[in-house]
Amino acid sequence: FHVATSAPTSWMKMQQGFLNAIFDGGGFQNEGCCGIWVVIKGNYGNFIAEIVRRVNGILSVKAIEALAAKTAFHALLQLQATDIILKGDSQAIIESIISLEDNWSSF
Repeated sequence: FHVATSAPTSWMKMQQGFLNAIFDGGGFQNEGCCGIWVVIKGNYGNFIAEIVRRVNGILSVKAIEALAAKTAFHALLQLQATDIILKGDSQAIIESIISLEDNWSSF
């Protein structure tokens, strides 16, 4: 994989051949569950795939965001993507992914 990462400061045109994977997760305390959301778009912004999944039980914010990121990676593997832009709103998860860039075995 080649991962392009940057702080979300402004809109940028995607590079040719890249897939854009956006992930997020959240908890629903009243319902006793969490949810994850992943959307994958092509470099022209065209829709490729979406995953919405309910997860029973309440997880920490970091855990549900990590699960959403892992789900995004699995979807990209199924699409045989090699150049990706991964976007999420958890700085801790993005930094963890960057630190693992040379060791994808944990995903």
